[in-house]
Parts: sequence; structure tokens; C-alpha cells
Amino acid sequence: MKKDIEIIPVSNKDSFGEVIPKNWEIKTLNDACDFLDSQRIPIKDIDRTKIPGIYPYYGASGIIDYVNKYIFDEDLILLAEDGANIINRSTPIAFLVNGKIWVNNHAHVLKARPIIDRYYLCAYLESLKYDKYNTGTAQPKLNRETCEKLPVLIPPFPEQQKIANILNTWDKAIEKQTQLIEKLELRKKGLIQQLFTGKKRLPGFSGEWKKVKLGDVAYIIGGGTPDTDVDNYWDGSIPWFTPTEIGEEKYVVVSKRCITMDGVNNSSAKILPVGAILFTSRASIGLKAISLREATTNQGFQSLIVNKDNDTEYIYYLLDVIKNKLIRNASGSTFLEISSSSMKNVSFEIPELIEQIAIANILSLCDNEILLAKQKLNKFR
Repeated sequence: MKKDIEIIPVSNKDSFGEVIPKNWEIKTLNDACDFLDSQRIPIKDIDRTKIPGIYPYYGASGIIDYVNKYIFDEDLILLAEDGANIINRSTPIAFLVNGKIWVNNHAHVLKARPIIDRYYLCAYLESLKYDKYNTGTAQPKLNRETCEKLPVLIPPFPEQQKIANILNTWDKAIEKQTQLIEKLELRKKGLIQQLFTGKKRLPGFSGEWKKVKLGDVAYIIGGGTPDTDVDNYWDGSIPWFTPTEIGEEKYVVVSKRCITMDGVNNSSAKILPVGAILFTSRASIGLKAISLREATTNQGFQSLIVNKDNDTEYIYYLLDVIKNKLIRNASGSTFLEISSSSMKNVSFEIPELIEQIAIANILSLCDNEILLAKQKLNKFR
């Protein structure tokens, strides 16, 4: 019986794995596409404000603005040229574009040759790890010379199309799930605006809300960093959080680094109780999480310990509502920072404890629904 595909050791081809089909080829990216980089034109932020329009303006990670002119009008692939995403891959590095667009000098512009399916090539480029191709020093970079030499595994054209069709099916599922998450988050945002302003009251609740200050409902405490040159202060059992670890999850338990009791006693770090709201107070003001164990933070926080007359979960969500007020009370020349005294004086209206709990329960259900949707999205990916 004749075999449709014969496989041979990859050592005869390249280092893609143990085996590849015999009728597949390995070419360079320069063989697979034309580079249109010379046609790119960057526009400064301030200049783009003068030419707003309908045409997408692309950078390394996708659309960053819209302008009133375009420089490309065809089916293309964009491949990030620089940026941390080349290594950490938090967003796609290769993506399809079509129609009238503008591209700056942070993304390579590729036009697939007739030998290769555009969707297949884009998916292939997205699958690669670029660590070994990085030519940057201050930040990761994929220069054109390096990209032109990237090896590309090319099946026969009909097989490329079949692979592309399968991947396209999953992409559609990912897109649909992403849209669902956006709708759920928008619904939650709308509920917060209604429930936290008293515009919408839950059944069974009435009466006036009282005006209070943040300092009336929570004790606010800063953080600190033990001397990093003293070994006895580090690698202990007490979680020590930094702002980069906050914002993705509602609850946190494990930190990247831990400190010892000696570290606490010899710094301005304070042990926060279970249930403390860790709130970032400088640079990116307003990232937050609830700690499910005793923990400490660095000085980039003003954490809240909610008193017994108020609900921690409610105050957690309330911080989104008053975030702009908090930012307006921040100060600083190098970066904005809000002090505990400024936070304490931010005022708002608040219902009784039982209504706080009811409102927080609804938003917790929203969070759970969003979390399940994101978990499903991760499975698709």
C-alpha cells in the first residue's frame, strides 16, 4: 500500500522536532513573503490628534489609533518588530490585517507570496518562540535581517489551507468567547454604576444612604521594603506583594517573594490581616486584590482594613467607583502617588451593612461568571 506521506529524520532538514513529512519544505521568511517595511510611516502621538479618522493605525501589538489617511490597502501580515511582548507574549505577535490601514515602524509588514497561504503563515509565525532571535538590548527587538532568515516550515499549498481552516475554526470560537467576556464585563460595569450610586435599589431596601469618608470605613496602612542586602530579612514565610502582582485576580494568596519577621521588624512593612484589600497607590493607582492570608506589601500600596460595620467585598468594588476621585487627590512630579491621609478624606455615600452585602453578592456572581468564561477562553487558546 502506497503511503501518502513519508517522514524522514528532521536532522536532514532542520531542528523542528524529531520528524517532518517528506513533502514539506523549509524556506526562509524572505522566501515566503515580501517585506514592505520601507513603506511604513510613524506618526507621533501629538500629530495623530490632528488627523483623527476611520483608518486603523497599527503598532507592534495591534491598533493603537485611527487616522484620516492610509498607506496600505491589501491583505497583509504584521509581525511585531520590538517591545516586551516579543518575549512575554501577553498579546499576539503576528496578526492578519486587510483593507485600508496605516502602520508605524514597530511592526514588520509582510505580504505572503503565492506559494503560501496567508492565514497559515500568520499562524506559523505566531507559534514560534522568538527568544533566540532577539537582537535588542534595552528592549526585545526583531530586526529585519534576522526576520528574513527565520525558517518557515511549508506544507503543500492544499495542506496549508486545511491547516488554516482548522485554526480558523478555533479562532472564531476564541473571538466569540472574547466578545462574550466583553459583554459580561460591560454588564458588571453598568451594575456597579447603578448599584453604587443608589440609582437602582435592590428589592426590599430603602432609606437614605449616609455620607462618609474612606477613613470612616477602613484603616489605611502603607507598606515597606526590608533591606535587600540583609539575607535574614528574606526567603521567610510572610508573603510580600509588589504592584506588578496585583490586578489580575480578585483574591491573592501567594507572592513571588516572602520576608521574615526580622524583615518586618526592621522596615516599614506591616503585617496585614486576612481580608485586607491591597490597593496600589503610586504609578498605576487603583489596582487591587483581597488577601486570603496574612501578608505584607512594599511601599507602592495603601492597603485597607475594613472595619466591622462595613463589608470588605463591598468596599473592594466601591474602590472602582471612587478611583477617579482618588487619582485626583494624588500628587507627584516623577509619578503620581496618593497618601493615606489623602485617601482617608475621599467622601462618598454608603448604604447599611446588610445592603452592602447584598450588592457585593451580586457583583461576586458577575465575577464568577466572568472567571468561568475566561477559563473557557484559555482552553480554546
